[in-house]
Amino acid sequence: MPVEEIIPGLRRAWLPYNEYAASNGDILLWEAHTAAGLAIAIETGGPFVHASGVVVAIGRPWQLAYQEGLNGYASPLSAEVRRHSGKISVFRPDYFGLPLGRASCDDVAYELANSLGGDYEWTNIALIFAQRSLILRALAHVFPCLRRRWEAELERTNHKRTSAICSQNVARAWLSGAGLELVKGKPLSLVTPNDIGLACRNAYLGTLTWPENWNGSRANAAQSAVLTQQGA
Repeated sequence: MPVEEIIPGLRRAWLPYNEYAASNGDILLWEAHTAAGLAIAIETGGPFVHASGVVVAIGRPWQLAYQEGLNGYASPLSAEVRRHSGKISVFRPDYFGLPLGRASCDDVAYELANSLGGDYEWTNIALIFAQRSLILRALAHVFPCLRRRWEAELERTNHKRTSAICSQNVARAWLSGAGLELVKGKPLSLVTPNDIGLACRNAYLGTLTWPENWNGSRANAAQSAVLTQQGA
């Protein structure tokens, strides 16, 4: 039976949550689980519709993200995996093939946590879809004022320290915290979850699954044991 490819060149590997040794800065890319999400994924060229980052605190991993309707927020990763088992893939970027030091990963986590004070940046969504629309691109060619407006909004959103869309927040945290540009040559405001997935395919750890017959307390205890061993 052939192994499913998530994106070209990236084969699916299941990663049970109790075996995942979470690290600060890990990138989580989420696959669509609704018809609307699937439409967004297809429009942006891949399976992913959401991105978040991992921060390990008080003995457990949390996922931090910007999301429509919630703005910047954090939630226990165990709860998300339980609800979305098989839909959240983990990526751990390196630096030209070398693992990043713990200090750099901690800096990424710091940036993730301290950038959540703003609102969800709907302007970025408009910029991304305007860039991908053939009709709007043609209009911008005919009416230069439209192009100038698009460039001005891109400049404004690209340099904001708070407020973002999910993928911009992750890419910004990695650039600010570790000096690593996840998607080469693309403005942060235009980075999509699928851009990150394609750029980080070699950093794929697996797709998280929730082990059967587990409850929350056992999940937290197991994760604490894994994290303790990792820090030893």
